[in-house]
Amino acid sequence: MKKQLFCSMMILSFVLIANIAQAAFAEPPYWSHCSAARWEYGGNIFDEGETDAYVSGLDGGFAVARADGWDLGSRAYGNWNSTNNAGYESQSESSQQFVVNAAGQASITFSYSGYLEVTAYNVAYADYHTEFSFSAFDGTWGNGNGLDVELNSEGYQSYSDTFIFNYDFADNDIGSTFRIDFDLRTRVGGDNTSFCNNGYLYLDSNFYDSLKIDLVSGGIAAVVPIPGAVWLLGSGLLGLVGIRRRFKK
Repeated sequence: MKKQLFCSMMILSFVLIANIAQAAFAEPPYWSHCSAARWEYGGNIFDEGETDAYVSGLDGGFAVARADGWDLGSRAYGNWNSTNNAGYESQSESSQQFVVNAAGQASITFSYSGYLEVTAYNVAYADYHTEFSFSAFDGTWGNGNGLDVELNSEGYQSYSDTFIFNYDFADNDIGSTFRIDFDLRTRVGGDNTSFCNNGYLYLDSNFYDSLKIDLVSGGIAAVVPIPGAVWLLGSGLLGLVGIRRRFKK
């Protein structure tokens, strides 16, 4: 009996280790990444993380990014009042897996909003750019949307929209999964800027309250990111309890 118990525990251990290894290398149901950077001739500053990132400079500029589930935000701001060659850039990205649990029509509604702004005063010369881009893409069903814009002159321009990914699932689609990838970027930069009479240049790409999922309707749901090894560990422990009770008998 002791030999049987030992063999059973060894088998469970090997199965558990194999599934943990598989879960470690498998793509998770949800992941996110944020980065923020400041670059110049004197050196670069970089920060990154899963949910947020932030860098700043002595000139008052900064780059910030966040990823809160399906809600992404990014902002880059530059404040120049002397000759320099600097810039700020931020990026937030995430990927969410969905599962089909019913046939019929379904949809996912997205929205984004923000603005680009350039304010210049007594600028003798400047080669600058203020940029924003985003994308949302479903590689399985072919839905996608995106925008890539740039403001190269003084002024203010706002951007906002709502768009929908529509689906029509059949019975044989039930149980299948698909993934939507999100990417949001902002960037500001100035090269060879020069000023006179206390001049300044402000560049702002503000989409910090931006790309998000507003509504999921129909027969789809987001996959809850619980590693498979956790479920296996629970079933393995139950199995050991059963073996122990049998051993006592």
